[in-house]
Formats: sequence, C-alpha cells, structure tokens
Amino acid sequence: MRFKNIIHIGMQKTATSFFQEVVFKELSKYSKYRYISPHQTRKMIKLSPFKSIEFKSQYINLKNLKKLYLRNKIISQENLIGENPRFWEKHSEVNEKIFGYNNKIFITIRKPSDYVYSKYIQLVKDYNFISLNDFLNNYFSLNHFDYRKLINFYKARFKSTKILKFENLFDDAKLSSILEINSSIIQNFKKNNLAFVLKKKSNVSLSGFSYNLNKGLNKFLLYFDCSLEDYNNKINSIRSKNKFYNNLLTNFNTFNFTNKFDLILKKLMIYKKPKLKFSKDHKRKLKKLDYIYNNCIFD
Repeated sequence: MRFKNIIHIGMQKTATSFFQEVVFKELSKYSKYRYISPHQTRKMIKLSPFKSIEFKSQYINLKNLKKLYLRNKIISQENLIGENPRFWEKHSEVNEKIFGYNNKIFITIRKPSDYVYSKYIQLVKDYNFISLNDFLNNYFSLNHFDYRKLINFYKARFKSTKILKFENLFDDAKLSSILEINSSIIQNFKKNNLAFVLKKKSNVSLSGFSYNLNKGLNKFLLYFDCSLEDYNNKINSIRSKNKFYNNLLTNFNTFNFTNKFDLILKKLMIYKKPKLKFSKDHKRKLKKLDYIYNNCIFD
C-alpha cells in the first residue's frame, strides 16, 4: 500500500530524540521516503499560513488551516500529538487538516506510569515547577489519558496508524513494517552501529538532589508571590548569571559517574532518582492504565 508520507507524531519521552538523530536519519537512506528533521518541520510550520499555531499549547485554533503538500517524506515531530491528553482529539483534527488522509501515522507509546513520571520530571527540569497533583489534574489531565482513544482518533482520520511500544522500539520486524524497509537492512544497521544498541542519552534525567534543589528554589521564589512572568524572569536570570547554580544542575542532572567525587556522591545517594508521592486515586488510575497497556493489542 502506498502512502504520501510516514509521519511520526510522538509521543514525547519515548526515545524520540534518538529516533530523529539516528534511526530515521540513517535508515531513510534505504527507504523510498526521505527524512525531514524536526527543525525543518518546525520551519515549514512557521512559514505556512497556520504559523500562529503552537503545537505545545493546551488548545489549538483550527481557523484558516491549509495542507502541506509533501510526498515521500518521513516526518518526525513529537509535539504534533499534543502534550495534554485532554486535547489529543483536537491535535488529530489539526494533523488531518495539515497532512491529509492518505498518510501513515506512526506513534511510539510508553507504559503510562513511566511516561507520566518522566513527563513530570522533565517539566521540573525545565524550571516549570508545579505540584504533582496539579500536574496530573490540570496540566496533563490524567483522567483523559487513554491510548485506545488516542489510536482511534488517528485511525478515523488517516489511512494507516502504526503503534510501537517503548519496549519494542528496535524490533526488526516492526520497524521493517513501519518504515517499509527490508528487515535484513535493519539487522545489518544495528550490527554496524553500536550507538543503535548502546545509545547515548540525549535527554539526561534529574537526580533526586537536583529535583529537590529546583523544588526548593521554586518554593522560595513563589513565597514572594511573583507573577508567572516575574517568576520565569527570575529563574532565567539565575540560570544565566549564577555559575554556581548552573554547575550544580550540570553535575547533578546526570547519572554518569566519571571520577572519584561522583562515586562518593553515588554512595551518599545524591544521585538517586526522585521519589514522587502519588495520591491513592492517581495510583489506582495509573495501575489500570498500565494493565491496559500490558494486555491490549494496540495495532
């Protein structure tokens, strides 16, 4: 079956950076589809008639949308899927208007409890500290999180929708089917590219120390009742001018240990991953979502 394009729309925190920097970039050489980087995609979006649309926003204005007439391309932009599950359907409508029906949609998904944890830690890492409860109820809308609905939104609007679980990201057969490349090419590529198997992380995680450091700084600034704009300005000012603070974050945001000092810190558990306290209700919901993820066929 022939498709205009293969469009990887996310999700975030599912090794999308590695797919963009290594997998799509290299394997597209053996495909009938040419790869377009996220930077090129963003540039096209900005130059198009719908340049006012911001895919990271909580709501999308559908007014005056026009299609991108692309052919034989692999497009990867994880923000196309939408960050808040509450607006997944809106984003699917936008993507249909931009790209049209005759495309293959490719979605990478991850175990919900791991995904939510990673998303929240990333938010804190980006100096946007909000409480875990506020994140799950408002910013992320856990009540709307359902992979079955997400997939149906795209199956109703596109010719083909392919799903790949985080645990199966480098499965030869699945990648072969999605990218329409012979599986032997993928196997050879994996053998000849050590980075494919032992990938270097593009987005390092927060340690428990740096998480608490960010949390404490945020609480300190919010104590003075800053507006959101003032608060962000103060954070950016500290990040740009305070070398000590920046050095702390640089050293404690990673789990790679390169010297004796790092090993001492590891023994002191400073590098331990942050522990998040989920409410009973959130734990129950995540447990149910994890069960669906582990037991449903999503393709």
